[in-house]
Amino acid sequence: MRRAIKGARRLLTRNLSRLSSRRSDSSSTTDRPSFLEWYGSKLETHPFLTKSITAGLIGGSGDITCQLIARGEVDRCGPLGGQNDVDGSHIWWDWKRTARFMMMGSGFVAPACHVWYGHLMRRFPGSSMSSVWKRTLLDNFAFFPCEVPIYFSILTCLEYASEGTGSSSSSSQRTLIDATNKQDDDLVSRIRKRVTFENCFHTLSVGWIVWIPANLVMFRFVQGKYQVLYANCVGFVWYAFLSWTTNKSDEGEWDRHEECAPASKEKFFSAPALAGTVVATSNGC
Repeated sequence: MRRAIKGARRLLTRNLSRLSSRRSDSSSTTDRPSFLEWYGSKLETHPFLTKSITAGLIGGSGDITCQLIARGEVDRCGPLGGQNDVDGSHIWWDWKRTARFMMMGSGFVAPACHVWYGHLMRRFPGSSMSSVWKRTLLDNFAFFPCEVPIYFSILTCLEYASEGTGSSSSSSQRTLIDATNKQDDDLVSRIRKRVTFENCFHTLSVGWIVWIPANLVMFRFVQGKYQVLYANCVGFVWYAFLSWTTNKSDEGEWDRHEECAPASKEKFFSAPALAGTVVATSNGC
């Protein structure tokens, strides 16, 4: 009798332990954090690294999008840069260019915005409209005008440094900007050619259209730790615009296709048209 009672107790204990383990497993699966919660935890434990990786991925995605748009415009004229694969097919993706934008996002934009946004939050805390407007005006008219020429300068340096890293076959196919501007082949001349008042002001004017309303929403409604993520989401299209702006010297490639140049060139390289695309779809930091 005693053995039967002990056996029943053991069986009951075993079943109860199994049932509790199943409940704990089911609760653990249902209590898994969402992506936003997971991302927020990473921002708390590794804020700098998380923001840098995010900015790099967004920057590369924006450049790939820009190259896809360019590919659609030049398919019947040939690729920008005139590069061909070994089988004669056109190469539309410049992976070095995408890598440069990822490096810029991770190494420059994310660290700069991390420090700058933190300073703005400490200097003008809260979400009142007074603090929101102060942060927005400072971001767009103090930080942004300094960021644009530095961005163009660093990107030009990366382009200059990457020219000697390709294979012999790729190095023989110089980029269009080198082929048409051999007299301005040194780094300083390239920076001066790109960092002009016209280029910077055009970038700033489009940026103000995008980022002033975006910053008002961000500083008013978005939590501080998620502000860089929000800016990167808006910055996806902004990176595509920067990719077009910094590579628009490839416009000369259209001159080699006179039969396509009049209509397609005007369509693709129209700054108002691209600016409209940026505003309709969306400091990429």
